[in-house]
Amino acid sequence: MKHLEVPTRTINDLKRSPQAVFEQAQAADTGIYILNHTTPASVVLSVTGYENLVKKKEDLQDQLFDLEALARKSHGGPTCTDEPVCGHALANAQPKINPQDGWE
Repeated sequence: MKHLEVPTRTINDLKRSPQAVFEQAQAADTGIYILNHTTPASVVLSVTGYENLVKKKEDLQDQLFDLEALARKSHGGPTCTDEPVCGHALANAQPKINPQDGWE
């Protein structure tokens, strides 16, 4: 695995002063590699950094899904209706609209 150019701390640093490592991750706006005998053992991220990482991952998954759907559609791949996916009863059911739920 390629090691990124990010700050590092030892496991002992993390044990001695976890808050200092958390603050360093927040200030650096990047992960902090936690080393065990010079080998990366884990990464410490700030909450914001972790949330941004998860959001980016979800965005990339959505983009990939859209591109896969576009590729299937543009190549004349097989399509199907709601019935094989949802079943006859659900595919032909009338939607229940609740004006009080805030979606309309």
